[in-house]
Amino acid sequence: MFRLIIGIALALALVAPSRSLADPTPASNDLWRRSDNGITFTRARFAFPARAGAVALEGAYEFSHPGQGLDSGLQYESADHQIFASVYVYAPSLPQSGLTAFTTDNAIRVQSGSELRLLASRTVAAGGHPGVAIRADYFGFRQARIASSAAFIRAGLWIVKLRVSGPEARRTDIEATMTALLDTLRFEGNIRPLAAAPLVISDCAARSDPPAAMLAHVGADTLEDAVFDVSNSLESERRPERPGHETNTAFPSAWCLSARAHVGNNTVPILRALPYSGSNMLHSVLVAMVTDSGTLFRVIENRERHIFIAYYHQIGRTLVLGRYRTIPTDEQIVNILSGADREGGNARATITYPGDGSSTMTINEELTAPASPVT
Repeated sequence: MFRLIIGIALALALVAPSRSLADPTPASNDLWRRSDNGITFTRARFAFPARAGAVALEGAYEFSHPGQGLDSGLQYESADHQIFASVYVYAPSLPQSGLTAFTTDNAIRVQSGSELRLLASRTVAAGGHPGVAIRADYFGFRQARIASSAAFIRAGLWIVKLRVSGPEARRTDIEATMTALLDTLRFEGNIRPLAAAPLVISDCAARSDPPAAMLAHVGADTLEDAVFDVSNSLESERRPERPGHETNTAFPSAWCLSARAHVGNNTVPILRALPYSGSNMLHSVLVAMVTDSGTLFRVIENRERHIFIAYYHQIGRTLVLGRYRTIPTDEQIVNILSGADREGGNARATITYPGDGSSTMTINEELTAPASPVT
């Protein structure tokens, strides 16, 4: 179900939200409810332990969207203040476990030096459900001898991200703590974890495509493009996520890395989908990861109309951008994200997702083209 608001509004700028770990806001008891044995995220009934391995719960916090429960989490710490663990529960408008794992890996690499090594990456069980979490273990995080472990789970419209870090000398405790977090978390409501969907990423072949031409459109085109995003969100919530599985808008598992572009002070990986043989009318062909908390630029192909549609996904919100004759080049994407291409960054529609399966759509232009003057 969604409510449609039609009007003429100012175009929205692309502003990537940032999660502040240094000064989070304590979360309310309505959002995170404590018990003797642990704490439960009330919006989705995800339950986490009070203690896991070497760490104990320190507090529950919100990182953005205060009061809405769309971006919050837990902080854990060991008694000797050497091992730290975090649980993030957030609702990006494009939830996908493999994409989350890749974007977090990119953020870890940007923050670390040449000594960083990925020791292992595999699919594991979580909360008693086999094969629902992607887990990765690292050596040399943040240019120091820091051991770190990360895990990623999708459940309905939610992403659950777990991180444990500490001195390399405590690696055994760190990995045991991650295992304990995964083993003891519980999905107590109707929202269940989906099968892990890791991405397979290679390097793209060199290419020199001409810039993609932006297509003219009317408000009815914008409405159609916005409905595509809403229907995909509802569809993907109800159907299992697994490699090669087709939802209304297919998100493939095979991609290549086209560039690690620089947008301001950020490094933005740009992925392009490898040739796709599925039958879906809509198919994701490009993603550019702006943050590791769900902010990204995406292009989908509408095979029926032979066009490409750009979207900007954030926590709890999607912006519908331009239509193109071909896939935009890496340079065009950088110009859109940096604000240099103002037309490409204008939002034709805004869709908000409050995390309960509903959505609100705002069309920022007339639904029909203005009539020609009569003389």
